[in-house]
Amino acid sequence: MNRSLSSLLLYPATALMNRLSFYKKFAMLGLIALIAFCVTLYSFYINLNQVITSSQRELDGLAIIRPLAETIQFAQQHRGLSSAVLSGANELKPMLVEKEFDIKAALTRVEARLPANTRQLKSWKNIANHWKRIQANGLQWSHMDNISAHTQLIGEILLFVIDISDSYGLTANTDLDTFYLVHTLSHELLNALEHLGQIRAYGTGILGVKQVSEQQKILMNTLIWQLNDTLASLNVSMEKAARYNPEIRNTLFSTYENVQKSSQQVIEAVHSDVLSENFAMDAEAFFAITTTAINHGYTQLYQSMLPTVEELIRVRIQRTEATLLSTFSIALPLLLLVVYLMAAIYKTTLGSIQELSRSVRGFARGDLSDRVHLETYDELSQIGDSFNTMADELTELFEVRQAAAQYSRSLIEASLDTLMMINAEGEITDINTATERVTGLDRAKLIGSDFSGHFTDPLKAHTGYQQVFSQGGVIDYPLVIRHVSGKTIDVLYNFSPYRDGKGNVLGVFAAARDITERKKTEADLRIAATAFESQEGMLVSDANNIILRVNGAFTKITGYSAEEVIGQNPRILQSGRQDTIFYTAMWKSINDTGSWEGEVWNRRKNGEIFPERLTITAVKNQDGMVTNYVATLFDITLSKAAADKIEHLAFYDPLTGLPNRRLLLDRLKPALASSHRNDRLGALLFIDMDNFKTLNDTLGHDFGDLLLQQVGERLTSCVREVDTVARLGGDEFVVMLEDLSEQTTEALDQTEVVGNKILATLNQPYLLVTHTYHSTPSIGATLFNGHEQSVDELLKQADIAMYHAKASGRNALRFFDPKMQASISARAALEADLRLALAENQFEMYYQLQITRNQQAVGAEALIRWHHPVHGLISPTDFIPLAEENGLILSIGQWVLETACAQIKAWESNELTQHLQLSANVSARQFHQANFVEQVKQVLSSNAINPNRLKLELTESLVLDDIDDTIIKMNALREIGVHISMDDFGTGHSSLSSLRKLPLDQLKIDQSFVNDILSDPDDAVIVKTIIAMANSLGIEVIAEGVETEAQRAFLEQNDCLLCQGYLFSKPVPIEQFELLLKQSKLED
Repeated sequence: MNRSLSSLLLYPATALMNRLSFYKKFAMLGLIALIAFCVTLYSFYINLNQVITSSQRELDGLAIIRPLAETIQFAQQHRGLSSAVLSGANELKPMLVEKEFDIKAALTRVEARLPANTRQLKSWKNIANHWKRIQANGLQWSHMDNISAHTQLIGEILLFVIDISDSYGLTANTDLDTFYLVHTLSHELLNALEHLGQIRAYGTGILGVKQVSEQQKILMNTLIWQLNDTLASLNVSMEKAARYNPEIRNTLFSTYENVQKSSQQVIEAVHSDVLSENFAMDAEAFFAITTTAINHGYTQLYQSMLPTVEELIRVRIQRTEATLLSTFSIALPLLLLVVYLMAAIYKTTLGSIQELSRSVRGFARGDLSDRVHLETYDELSQIGDSFNTMADELTELFEVRQAAAQYSRSLIEASLDTLMMINAEGEITDINTATERVTGLDRAKLIGSDFSGHFTDPLKAHTGYQQVFSQGGVIDYPLVIRHVSGKTIDVLYNFSPYRDGKGNVLGVFAAARDITERKKTEADLRIAATAFESQEGMLVSDANNIILRVNGAFTKITGYSAEEVIGQNPRILQSGRQDTIFYTAMWKSINDTGSWEGEVWNRRKNGEIFPERLTITAVKNQDGMVTNYVATLFDITLSKAAADKIEHLAFYDPLTGLPNRRLLLDRLKPALASSHRNDRLGALLFIDMDNFKTLNDTLGHDFGDLLLQQVGERLTSCVREVDTVARLGGDEFVVMLEDLSEQTTEALDQTEVVGNKILATLNQPYLLVTHTYHSTPSIGATLFNGHEQSVDELLKQADIAMYHAKASGRNALRFFDPKMQASISARAALEADLRLALAENQFEMYYQLQITRNQQAVGAEALIRWHHPVHGLISPTDFIPLAEENGLILSIGQWVLETACAQIKAWESNELTQHLQLSANVSARQFHQANFVEQVKQVLSSNAINPNRLKLELTESLVLDDIDDTIIKMNALREIGVHISMDDFGTGHSSLSSLRKLPLDQLKIDQSFVNDILSDPDDAVIVKTIIAMANSLGIEVIAEGVETEAQRAFLEQNDCLLCQGYLFSKPVPIEQFELLLKQSKLED
């Protein structure tokens, strides 16, 4: 049954093979193998290409997430601004409008990147429609409804971010290094920032009105709980992301620590000022704390996390492309080699078969002298030799038939190979003893049995037997004999026909050789050869440790060829770094346990010493005696160097080689402990290079880097080895002095000596390539003793002292004084109040009359005043310089411009004021904005006023700072009808030539000259000169600070017809100003 089934299954293949020549069989098998190889290679290519395509799609998804995150950030800011406006801060409406433009632009960027089908999704349309409702009706809703609507919009966008992450495969990614990063930035981080945004919105509103309801307390506690829960999830996600991205672990945890720390500050502020109903913090300060936390989170998102994910995906694409290229680079040469070897095998095998066939046919024809002549040394050669032997024996048989018959029988019985005689019907007629041993059956059971029934594949056995009749013989025919016990034996059969005296075929002589052990040995040798030629270096020695064999990897690692080391002792590789004790312990482990593994330092042929991972195993025979030693070695030079480099990058500044902030903090903490333990003082010196930005701007950053390197070297030369010199970043350095005196006075003296030494050293000229450059430092110093101050407090004290050194004229050393902290705190408080003043509309515009000689009002100057809720009226001279420094002057200047234009609009309907020209002061920082002219146009357009009614006053120093740019902007302003006046004229250094270039409408004589025109001849001459110069250039003149009738008369006498000053009116609020105009009209 089994034989019939096997015959039936194999019949199509055997029938086809029976019809094909050897050449066609070989070509067909080669073609099938080639097709299989190509299909496999193509499948591999398709899979790798799919990885590249999906990775590129992930990059597309990240490109959409970035503007979505910006939309969330802008919407959160819009929520806060809307809350402020609904609370009465109408001056923030322009910023609200600006933020609406930002949101619209961000949504446009998102939509531009979305596929057409995604833009049609309901979730996206809901976002757009929701925003339109907020934009159209938000300011008409209640405070809580407005916040809720914004929060719902942001929630929809957050869900859309998750949908985008899913759609583009970011969250389904099997690469865990990017999966956890994407999950962190698209879910945990954005949710944490949204909770902070909600706390900011509700907290600012509560602090603005200084009262909180029980419902609001519950809401704030809920938001705090949600924030803490999200921060916990964020920490877990960051830990997972760091686990698969160890190279950015510090960045991830720094991001989390900053967000967590800022969040805790916000939570503490909520508990101490809102939930406790203490209300000590004002809304502006609370808004500043939360905004700083949120903005820092978004900065980390944009500048660190998103670029990191993009870089990881790009690396994956590059790695996949490299794999694809290397696969084809290896596969194609292998394919050519296989084809080449197949052709060679075909040629040699076919030639051997043809020679065998020729000899067999010749011998069959009766040519007993014909023999097989083969040039090969394979199994076919053995068959040929066997055939030649058989021919010799048969020839001898003809000579001595009886003797030959007995001799042949003896050979058959003595043969270890299986020998059978089979008749034409396929029945066994004779066997030898080896056949009984191989089959497990005795002679009686074998004689007369079917030959093919003793094999695992009877059909194949029968086919081989039948081929004898069609081909005249079969050589090296592989079959598997089934032993009566069930085991199997691999054999190679040679089938030959035997004939009667007339040449008729009586049957077949079958000889089989057991090749079971040979096949096992060949397989073992193939495995051993493959393993031996691995990527790891391998060495085999005898029991006396004499090298017998090495592989190619050993030669590549050590530089020694096989010929150079065979016969040598492995100690030729020793570097000398390990002593005798080390090698004694190593051999003891080998002798006791049979193996040893560890790291050693060896020497290459070229003398280079390198680290390697070494494993030695003893090989023993059946008696337990060591016959060989096998050693595997792996070069770990790169891995050790990489570990050292990573450690250096983590703790040292790459530019100067000095310790960085992290290492400084690590050293400062034990220094504080040592100071406490030994009761000895230490010191911190904070060093900042003066005017370093000028060097970068003039000579470039390369020269700046050279200067910083030389500064680091000089600082190191100024201190002891036990002290620390660190670079914090930029041009900031810190020197930590340890083990100073126990006495504060002596420690101060010691620190001052080092500080003065640093000053002198850093004041020496620097040679920067071909440039000689001079630079000076500003140094702030503070002492420490144990844990009286924290690390952050010490650095802050040294930093404050350094800024006082700069304020004192730079190139100086200053020690920290608590009064410095008070000054800094007062300034910070004023800045915080100034920001709150903008948010709460604490500014008011005052107006001062400008009259002509007939006492007629022709205009006014708009002058800003600050009504502080605690300190009362604050002079502009106290807060304008601070606003100039911190950039708030831009918002204040915009408020002044918008308020002035709004007042002009209000005056248009009043016949007393519709002719007045209103002057507004413009700061240098505001004027030098690239879009300043466009800002003026926008304000004029939004108020729909006559531009001729607006006059902008520019200071003389502002005009001369960048005269070319100033002239361009002044001409642009005059083209739209705005008038330009030069304020405080005479206090600067204007020349007549520069004045003639300027398109001025008016010069204002500074009050410092007007004050003494009647008592100081020099001031009188200056005023006369200014008036004459202006009249000659056709420029209008106005004098400010006119306080007496005599001053007015002098000015009028010298053709200055416009005046402004306390003689006519001091600056007053708009109600008093308009009342003053009415009284003047009644008097007329």
